[in-house]
Amino acid sequence: MRSRLLITAILLLTVIISLFSAVQNSHYKAFETEGSIVVPREAFTPSLVAANHSESGLQQHVYTTTIPKEQFGNTETDSYALVIYRLADNAFRVYFNEIMIGTKGDFIKGNSNYWNGMHAFIIDPELIEVQNTLAIETVAQYKTGLTIAPIYIVPTNQAHPIIANMRYFGEQLNTLMIGFLYFSAVITLMFYFINKERDRNFVYLTVATLLAGFYFFDYLPLESVGISYLLYKKVVMGSLFISIAFYSFVVSRYFEKPWIRNLGILMLDGTLIILFIANDMVMFKMLYTYWYFMALINVFSWVIVCFAYLKKRLAAYIFFMTALMLGIYGGITVVMDALGYYFNLNSPIVYISFLAVIPVLLVYEAIYEKDLMLVKETYLKEQAFNSAMTDSLTGLWNQRYITRMFNDYMTNDTFVLMDIDNFKQINDTYGHLAGDYVLITLAEIIKEHFRKTDIVCRYGGDEFIIIMKNCDCTVGYRIFETLRHTVENYTFTFNGQKIAVTVSAGMLDDVASQTVEHVFNRADTLLYQAKSYGKNKIVTGADIETV
Repeated sequence: MRSRLLITAILLLTVIISLFSAVQNSHYKAFETEGSIVVPREAFTPSLVAANHSESGLQQHVYTTTIPKEQFGNTETDSYALVIYRLADNAFRVYFNEIMIGTKGDFIKGNSNYWNGMHAFIIDPELIEVQNTLAIETVAQYKTGLTIAPIYIVPTNQAHPIIANMRYFGEQLNTLMIGFLYFSAVITLMFYFINKERDRNFVYLTVATLLAGFYFFDYLPLESVGISYLLYKKVVMGSLFISIAFYSFVVSRYFEKPWIRNLGILMLDGTLIILFIANDMVMFKMLYTYWYFMALINVFSWVIVCFAYLKKRLAAYIFFMTALMLGIYGGITVVMDALGYYFNLNSPIVYISFLAVIPVLLVYEAIYEKDLMLVKETYLKEQAFNSAMTDSLTGLWNQRYITRMFNDYMTNDTFVLMDIDNFKQINDTYGHLAGDYVLITLAEIIKEHFRKTDIVCRYGGDEFIIIMKNCDCTVGYRIFETLRHTVENYTFTFNGQKIAVTVSAGMLDDVASQTVEHVFNRADTLLYQAKSYGKNKIVTGADIETV
């Protein structure tokens, strides 16, 4: 229960932190401050609202709008930052009154990745005229326009802290979390090598985590991807889908469900086919958008499988909770993307956070299960030992235990051999069940009179052995004499019949240097003397006799 509460707390904290980061990353309305200018996407000609290409190839676009001077504030002292957030094009240039104030990306081949970036360009107050023309020239391989936010023109002193905050929760935190994802993969791989069992689940898990890390590079603004943009997108999207296939392999192996493995194989094979047949970005975008649904089928299949094992296995709880949250969050994003919309809170931080904690939690689960198995094994060994060394009737230690432990336990102790007087007569008169009752009751009385550190054993039949730790014969005699009187005065009643019970004993100390056989023989001799003196007596090694 504690482990589940701990995992729940970790996942809940992950949800809160990641969603907070997602909100901060999409908090573009913070630019709508006093003195700022909001330029809607629809104000441009043509409209700057994001749209997918219907034809393949690198296409060029020019978007223009006009902004009257009266919308600006004090143009003599204030400079302005023009903020563009999540422009889907591969590269773009920004012109203010036909003066280029900024450029981003590879205009020749379009091998840049800026769709998730934030860009700010300074507008010199001297450029502001009565009527101002804002033009954005872009090149795009498969999608153009702004995905969610309008363009903002904000006084520079107001824009800088907002830009810094959004870039931290967008670019910087994304980079940090990707590093954490790789760290999680390294931890998983290290656990595989140090674990003697060499569980291949952790190899699959490492591969899945590393591939997921490759995918999330797509969320980082890159001036140049170093390869053709189509190949770059195939690498990142292929990494995502193959990663999900490996996660399915992990779930299949954990819960022995071949149909989950088959889903993973289908995910893998379908991904390879898409990567092979897509020869341009328009086609590839269409294919991988619909292939997202196959990814969701895999994720929700994990939820279905793990639900049946929630109470039995901690790993099921980990997979169920993370897969359910990822499936719901990712499902919203995929459906909106397929419908041509954009989910404002779509942030890699959410996905990375859960994918990073899965390997760590599964390593914890493996260690926890191993510790639990060791505890159970130890418990079973103790139970087997106690069963072998315990008298089944009275619950006291038996002859096997006292013989085995004698040399380890005997120091400055007092050894007592005791039996019940006339026990055969009790059995013959009242029956063996009555005899068992007497033995059980006597065992309880004996335990009440001695310390937990003392050893009480039923040696056999009606004979008992008591070893009083760190106790000499004088003190032991007084203690045992109290016991003898208690037994003599106790009312043993079985089936309405009162049974008179007394005990006799032989007692000796200073036995540490003697053999088991010698001590037992001496104690038996003393017990025999107690019987010969009339029973209900204690005889010590110094021939002390009590009446």
